[in-house]
Amino acid sequence: MPQLFYRSLRCLSLCFCTALFVQSYSSCTKSSPIFIGGDTTTTNPPKDTTTTPPKDTTTTPPKDTTTKGRVFQVGTGSGTLTIDGSNFTVNGTKVTFENDDVVKIKGGSYTGITIRNVSVPASGGRVTFINDGLIQLDGTKQLNLSNLNNVTVSGAGASASSRGFVFTNNSFRAVILSGAVNNFTLQNMFFKNISDYVIMYNGLDNMIYNGTPVPIYLI
Repeated sequence: MPQLFYRSLRCLSLCFCTALFVQSYSSCTKSSPIFIGGDTTTTNPPKDTTTTPPKDTTTTPPKDTTTKGRVFQVGTGSGTLTIDGSNFTVNGTKVTFENDDVVKIKGGSYTGITIRNVSVPASGGRVTFINDGLIQLDGTKQLNLSNLNNVTVSGAGASASSRGFVFTNNSFRAVILSGAVNNFTLQNMFFKNISDYVIMYNGLDNMIYNGTPVPIYLI
């Protein structure tokens, strides 16, 4: 009888301990989950701190294409054209050339062009004679230039060609300079089939050089 009592008591204790262990394990799993494996903690990626440089909003001012001086239109596109600074008239009024003046010569086929007696201070801008359309001097036609100071004669004006003065088929000379020609530029000219001198300074043998710089540019 006592032996049967102790066996029942032992079985009851074992059941009690098993129930207590299961309750304890269940309690632990609810409050402290068990993880198997490595660290599964996730970290948000760092914020991108790259900065985009601001757009360059600097604007380049447009080139100043305005003409500083006065602009005169001359020529008819044919015949002989003479521009004399000592007697230059516009609409019946005599005009004295000034620094930065521009004279546009109408394009066409001329029998001759003369530009003379034009002088402005070298300390200021030049007087520019420029084509307004293609200017042709075909045959024994000449461009005569005399007594010029601080002057440019240019063929870079409005025309289909970058050389707006065209000299062709001349059995003599195309351009003749004479008198006092100082600070002078001749540019953007086209020459073809010129038998004698293309450009000649008439009376050069009679001129005496005194050491003063006299720039003449043929471009």
